[in-house]
Order: sequence, then structure tokens, then C-alpha cells
Amino acid sequence: MTFVGAGMIKIIKNACPGFFVNSGMTRNATFAAWFVSLYLLTYIILLHQDSHTLRQIAVIMLFLSPMLLAWLAYTVIRFGKFTGRELQEGEEFGYGDRPSGHR
Repeated sequence: MTFVGAGMIKIIKNACPGFFVNSGMTRNATFAAWFVSLYLLTYIILLHQDSHTLRQIAVIMLFLSPMLLAWLAYTVIRFGKFTGRELQEGEEFGYGDRPSGHR
């Protein structure tokens, strides 16, 4: 990370202590999914507007979206809770809502 990038992160962390590092929102997979979904909905709405300024905002949102998707994936993988049943010995992964002999 460059010196400027590290400095900006330090400034943000000092301005908002605890929000980016140990906040419950950054560790909540449900919040992450809702936030990214609303972000996508906002992007689609802005993209279909006739205003040049709103389309420019949509383009900026397009360039920021990979960071949001990476955050979403990390949050779901790291902090998401699996509510399905665990596999038994010798059992293979399949559909959880179907009996094992049903096709």
C-alpha cells in the first residue's frame, strides 16, 4: 500500500473509531447482502435516468462495485452462519430438501 493510501486509512480509522474494524455491521452477513442489493438497485435506477449527472454517478458506482462484492464475499465466507444439517460419514453433498434416493 502506498504511503498516501495508508495515511488515508489511518485518518478514516481515527475519524470513525471502531466503525470499519470491529463494527457489528462489517461482520454481519445479512447486512452486507442487503447493503449490496440496495446498492445494485440504486445503480440500476440511476443508470436508466435521462440526467447526465445521474449517469456519471452510476459510472462511479460501477467502478466501486468490485470492492463491495469483495467485501460481501469476505463477510459471508468469514462471518456467515450455515444453518443446514451436517453431512454424515460417507454421505455426499446434495440437495438438502430431497431424500437421498429421489431424483
